[in-house]
Amino acid sequence: MKKIILFALTVLLYCTAIAQSDVSKQYMRFAPSNLNASNVNPSDIPSEQVLRQMGLSESEIQEAMDFKYQKGKYNPNAVDSSAFDFKKNRADNLYLAMGDTAFFNDSVQYPIGKIFGQDMFRNNDLNFFNRAFDAQAPENYLLAEGDELTISIWGMADHSENVVVNKKGYISTSRAGRIYIGGKNFKTAKSLIKNRMGNYYDLNRSQLDVTLSYSRVITVNIVGEVFNPGSYTIPATNTAFNALIAAGGPSQIGSVRNIYLRRNGKTVDSLDVYAFLFDPTSSQNLFMQNNDYLYVAPAEKIVEVKGAVNRPYTFEAKAGDVVADMIRYAGGFTAKAYRNGITVRRIDGNNIKTLTLDATASQNLQLKSGDEIVVNSILGIPSNVVKVNSSTGVSGDYEFVKGETVYDVMLKSNSLTEETFVEKAYLVRTKSDFTKEYIVLEIANIISDFTSASNITLQEYDELYIFSQRDFIDEFKIDVNGGVRSAGTFHYGEGLTLGDALVLAGGMVQESGGGKVEISRVVDYDVANNQLSPKRAIVQGYPITNEGELSENALAYELKPYDQVSIRLNPDFEEVRTVQLMGEVNFPGTYTLLSREETVADLIERAGGLKSHADANSVQMYRWMTVEKEANNMIDFYEDDEEIVNGFFSNGKFVQIIPTNEEEESLITKNKEYMDLYNPVYLHLAKALKHPKSKYNLVLQDRDSISIPITNDVVTITGALEHLSNNAISAPYFDGARANYYVNNFAGGFTKHNVKENTFVVYASGKVKKATDLGLFVLYPKVEPGATIKVTEDIKIKRQKPEPVDWTRVLEGTITKISAIASLYILYLSRQ
Repeated sequence: MKKIILFALTVLLYCTAIAQSDVSKQYMRFAPSNLNASNVNPSDIPSEQVLRQMGLSESEIQEAMDFKYQKGKYNPNAVDSSAFDFKKNRADNLYLAMGDTAFFNDSVQYPIGKIFGQDMFRNNDLNFFNRAFDAQAPENYLLAEGDELTISIWGMADHSENVVVNKKGYISTSRAGRIYIGGKNFKTAKSLIKNRMGNYYDLNRSQLDVTLSYSRVITVNIVGEVFNPGSYTIPATNTAFNALIAAGGPSQIGSVRNIYLRRNGKTVDSLDVYAFLFDPTSSQNLFMQNNDYLYVAPAEKIVEVKGAVNRPYTFEAKAGDVVADMIRYAGGFTAKAYRNGITVRRIDGNNIKTLTLDATASQNLQLKSGDEIVVNSILGIPSNVVKVNSSTGVSGDYEFVKGETVYDVMLKSNSLTEETFVEKAYLVRTKSDFTKEYIVLEIANIISDFTSASNITLQEYDELYIFSQRDFIDEFKIDVNGGVRSAGTFHYGEGLTLGDALVLAGGMVQESGGGKVEISRVVDYDVANNQLSPKRAIVQGYPITNEGELSENALAYELKPYDQVSIRLNPDFEEVRTVQLMGEVNFPGTYTLLSREETVADLIERAGGLKSHADANSVQMYRWMTVEKEANNMIDFYEDDEEIVNGFFSNGKFVQIIPTNEEEESLITKNKEYMDLYNPVYLHLAKALKHPKSKYNLVLQDRDSISIPITNDVVTITGALEHLSNNAISAPYFDGARANYYVNNFAGGFTKHNVKENTFVVYASGKVKKATDLGLFVLYPKVEPGATIKVTEDIKIKRQKPEPVDWTRVLEGTITKISAIASLYILYLSRQ
C-alpha cells in the first residue's frame, strides 16, 4: 500500500478540472507505474515536508492535505459521486492528459554495441526505478535527508508511523524521540531504531519492521562517452549502474571497464561491468549522492576474441588482464577448441606479429590494445573407426576393435539378410601412404566358412561396401497422360495391362468419350534375358466409345517398359470460352462463345444491339495475351556523346534514345521473361457492324473484353504547351477539324520548340496517328470525338564528353612516385 502513496493525489486531482491542470509533471514522475486507483486511501498521502521536497507548489500541497484529511471538496458528504466514473482507470488518462511520457517505454533504438557489455544498458537488462516508491532499499543503502521510513510493530504491541530524515540526519518518533540515522546504511539504521523502540515496546513478544516507504530524489550528472549526457533527477535507490540506463549507457566508444564516480571534485569509486558480470565476489551496488558525477571514459584497450569460443566478440581489457581473462569473458572454450594453439596477432610498429600460446602461456601474456585472439579448432579427423556402407543393414561409423573380421562387422551392422548380394562385396583399405586399395570379398564363402580367406581381419579406417540384390534390379516405368484424372509415371511390372494403367491413373475423364487411346513403344523388352533393345516407334490405337469405354481386347493389352499411354479427348469437345461485353449495349454482361468463328458483330447482335448514345468509333477491346515482361523499348541505352533526340514531352519524363548496334544486340540477346496480361486491340466497331465480312469484324477469343463508351463530344490537347499552366485543355469537337485547328484555336498555337510533324492523335479506341511532313506544309491527322492530341518538342540531351588526358600531370606524378621509391631503396642500402 505504501508503494502507491503519492498517486492518490493525482487520481483525485484528475476528478476535477482545476486540479487536473495544476498537477506538476515532476510530481507525476515519481508516482508508481502500477497504481490501481481503487486502492488509494487518504492515509497514503505523504507529509507536507516530503511533498515540498518534491517541488510541489504550496497550492498543490494544500490540495493534497485537503484530500489527506478529507476537507473541502474531498468531504465525502460534499462530493457528487455520480459525476465521476470511479471504475475507469484514470491513472493512464492522467498521464496522457499531462503529457508526461518521459518515463513510459523508451522507443529509442540504439545500435548494437561494439564492445561486449555496452548492450546491457541499451536492452534494459538492469532495472531502472522510475518512481520513488518502486524499489525497496538494500542493506547498504545510505540514508539521508528526505528519506521516509515506515516503522511497524505488531504482536503484543501495536504501533505504526511514518518518519522523515531531516537535514541534521534525525528522525523524530512519537514515543522514542529523536534517533540519528543520517549517513548510516539501512541495516545499521534498522538496528538503531529497534534498540531505541525496545525501550518503549515489548519487542520480545512483538515484531518490528522498518521499510523505506519513500526514497529521496537526487540529481546526478552523467558525462563522458554516453549517448545522452546531462543531469538527471532520479530516486536515490538507483545504483550507479541503474543511473547509466537513464543516459543510454556507454556510447560505441565508451568504456565498460573504467566508469568513475566523482564527488566534490574527487574520484571516490569506480565501476567495472565485467566485474559485475563475471565476479560473484565483487560488489558493484554503488549508491550515488546528490550532485555526484558519473564519468564514462573512452575505451582504451580493445581486444577481439575469435574462433572456438562460446561468445566471440570485441572486449575491453584493463591493466593486468591476460589472454585467459579474455577467453573467460568470451564464455570459455568450445568443445573443439585447441587449447595449446591459441594465436595472438599483435600490432608491432608497422607490422603485425603472431604469437602462439599454450594454456599456461595464456595465463601470463598481458594484453595490448588491438590484440586479436584466435582460438583454433581441432581438425577433428576420425580415428579408431571402421565405416560400413550397407544396402541391407545399418550404414555408419563403427568402433574399430582389433581382431574383428568382415563377418563380425556384418553381424554388428545387421547386413546379413536374405537380400544380401553374396557374390561380391568390397573392402576399401587405406594403406600406409594414404592411398586406397580395393579388396574383393566373396560373401558366400564367408557365410559358409568363417575361416575362409575372404573373411579378412579388419584394420583401422577400413570401409566395407555391402550390396543388396535389389541394387542390381532395374525398375521400369510407364507414362499415362492426357484425358485421365491423375496423369503421371507409374512403376512397370510383368503382366501390367492397359486397363491396369488406366486404374492407376484414376480412370478416364468424361471428355475422353468419343476419343481414342494411343500406346507408343520405343524399346523392346526381353523378359527372359532382362534386356532392353531400341526399336522403331510403334503406335497402337484403340477407340473410346461415346460412353467413355474401351473394348475387352484394349483393356487386356499388355504393356511393356517405358510405354507411353496417351488418352486423346473427343475432338468435338471444347472448354467453355467466355467474353466480357460492357458499356452501351442493351444487355451487357458475360457471354459464352457459341463457336470458334463467332465475331464481334455476332456478339453485339446477341446483346440486343447498341444503345442510341453509344460511340461505336471509340470502342476499347482487350485480349489476354502472353507478352515479354521487359519489352525492348530502346530507351535506356546510349553512349557518352552529344545528340539531339525527339520524343513525347510527357512532363519531361520520357525521352526516346536510339541505341548503337552493339547496345541493341546486347539487349536482344538478354534472357527474356514473359507474363500474361490484357493487351489493347484496335476495334472499329462501326465498320465491323456495317461490313460484317470485313477484317474489322474480329473473331472473338476466350477472355476477350469489350467496352463500349457513351459518345464523348470533347477533344483533349496535351503535351508541350507553353501557354497552358497545366499542359492540358479540353475543347468541343468540330466535325472535320484537324489537330492543328485545335492547337491553334484552343491551346495558344505551336511554339518554336514544338516539332509539328511529331504531333500525335490518340483516338478513344487506342489507335494513334502521326502528322505527316510533306515538305512545304505538315498534314495533321483528323480528330474524332474523345481523341487526345499530343504536342511534342525538341529535347536536347547533352552527353558529357570525357576530358582529354593531361599527359604532363601524368608524367609528373609518375616521376614523383619513382623518386620516392628510389629514395627508400637508397635508405635501405645505407642501413645494411
